[in-house]
Amino acid sequence: MRFTYICLLFASSVSGENVRFLQNPRDECNRLYRDEAIWPTDFKWSSAGEPNGYCCVQIHENADPHTWHDNYFCWKKGKNSPRMKWKSSGRIRNMRCTQIHEGADPHTWNDNYLCVPHSSKLRLSWSSAGRIRGKSCIRWVENSDPHTWHDNYLCADPTPGIPTLLEDKVEKEYLGCYKDRGNRALPTYMGNRKTTPECANLCSGFTYFALQWKGECWCGNSGYDRYGTTGGCSCNAADTGGNVGGWKQCVYKVSCTCYIITF
Repeated sequence: MRFTYICLLFASSVSGENVRFLQNPRDECNRLYRDEAIWPTDFKWSSAGEPNGYCCVQIHENADPHTWHDNYFCWKKGKNSPRMKWKSSGRIRNMRCTQIHEGADPHTWNDNYLCVPHSSKLRLSWSSAGRIRGKSCIRWVENSDPHTWHDNYLCADPTPGIPTLLEDKVEKEYLGCYKDRGNRALPTYMGNRKTTPECANLCSGFTYFALQWKGECWCGNSGYDRYGTTGGCSCNAADTGGNVGGWKQCVYKVSCTCYIITF
């Protein structure tokens, strides 16, 4: 004989309203817990499926061909669900919605919204051009999308008493001067006129990054040495607006990402 366990929990008042919650104790992501998910430490972005130990809402845009089928925004299991919902075609009625947009992406990223209940303590803000000063932010990155999905952040006011991430800094290891060709050794282009620290931060989700020409920034996880080594790279030139060299690249390995926090 098989049994299905269903619990009814009655709350006399939640935000001034009488609410009845229907929950299944075996559903870790929707049952009620004592603790709320704390921003930002209990939240996580993933561009490669649902991470273990987390509950997630899928972030998708069907019109975008660049692997937007395995992206998730998540919170730790064992915490109350923030009851987030995603919609790629306009706001969700009766919810407080934050527009998620990337102006450089032509694949209809102009009507996508992440929504929470009006009673939620989360006050979310979005930036497609770096962190928002004074807020605690989580980076959303899709390395397979070439349309500048590397400097996008979902931000909120930090939870009181929780360390606040102010800045992340990539530590790097110089590997040497290497040749490059039209079929690039490192395939992901992050723009030009970048300094070494800027390129390092843009490529923080990759294993390697390289600067060439007048500050062109390239990232990848392998293949940097496919055309062999060379000499004559002016690796400091990119930081002053100069020229690294023709079809030459200064290659670095991302050794770690360090975080500056305040309490």
